[in-house]
Amino acid sequence: MFFELNLLNLIITGLFIGTCFLLVWPINDQKYIKIFSIIFLFLIFILSLFLLLDFNNSTLKFQFITEFNWFSILNINNNFGVDGISLFLILLTTLLFPICLLSSWYSINQKLKEYLLCLFLIEFFFNMCFFDTRYFIILYIF
Repeated sequence: MFFELNLLNLIITGLFIGTCFLLVWPINDQKYIKIFSIIFLFLIFILSLFLLLDFNNSTLKFQFITEFNWFSILNINNNFGVDGISLFLILLTTLLFPICLLSSWYSINQKLKEYLLCLFLIEFFFNMCFFDTRYFIILYIF
């Protein structure tokens, strides 16, 4: 199966789909863009809370493992998973971004769509760094 349904996949594809919706949203609907964004970011936070509920504390291994084989001929693949440290960083990230949006609710009036796109993309890439099993050590070094 190419796409296995688990919580990591839901969070990754949820943020990607939310970013795609923001790209095609009309720029003059600022009220509805804000409402959509805050609801969507809270849904991503709720999904990450389910990671905490399903996390097994008795093992030190990565959990919720997802493997993507991009080019099997060249042996290019990527693995995503969650360990004990990245779990709390994911929870913190997904909680922080709705708070950032709520704190800028009345102050950002110009270029709102671009601001929200950057917010969604930053959260997407943060979560991808925390989900990645091979390059997670780079995040600690830098």
